[in-house]
Amino acid sequence: MINSLLPNNIACEFLNESTSNLFVHEAEVKSIQHASKKRVTEFLNARHCAHKALIKIGYTQNAAILQGTKGEPLWPKSIIGSITHCKGYYAAVVSFNKFIVGIGIDAELNMDISQKLILTTQTENEIFTNTKISNKSPNFFLNKLVFSAKESVFKFLFPIVKRYIKFKEIEINLNINKKTFSVILLNSDISNDFDVTLMIGKFDYDDNHIVTCCYQQQIN
Repeated sequence: MINSLLPNNIACEFLNESTSNLFVHEAEVKSIQHASKKRVTEFLNARHCAHKALIKIGYTQNAAILQGTKGEPLWPKSIIGSITHCKGYYAAVVSFNKFIVGIGIDAELNMDISQKLILTTQTENEIFTNTKISNKSPNFFLNKLVFSAKESVFKFLFPIVKRYIKFKEIEINLNINKKTFSVILLNSDISNDFDVTLMIGKFDYDDNHIVTCCYQQQIN
């Protein structure tokens, strides 16, 4: 689904189930060898998607995509990308930095989240707005969509601002009919240096998953 949300200069590769025919780097396998079986499966299948996506944009160097100190993927020089995985879905998107400023993607199971998680991740304005429109959104769980959109925005911003961003610093405004969202950054340290009006947020869903993406094109 994520591939349908992207412009032509961003490549996507995805899997609906894990594969045994993995296309990954030896260093990636070594870096995750002491993790749980579940984590190894998630990590390597997502890396498989990342390498396949890199080939789609013409990047053929055999570079490992390892993890930073916060678990973020460390992309090769000149590459901007994002990775996501959940049960039944693995995906990666990539592009060259001459085309995009940043990108973040997220996939979640199409199921509700706890009231506690809503209260700790959504602003008062989001809770008020989402309560009014939730009854009009029978095909997906609205609160999970907001959570996923914030994940995508976080993944977009983290490589740029290089600090942890709390979900309550991000406010999501949904356009349900167009399947898009806009972003407000409530922390002035970020919003003063970054024009969020240039960020493009999109989402889609099916019976099993909700997917979101957030990207910004370079201005030539």
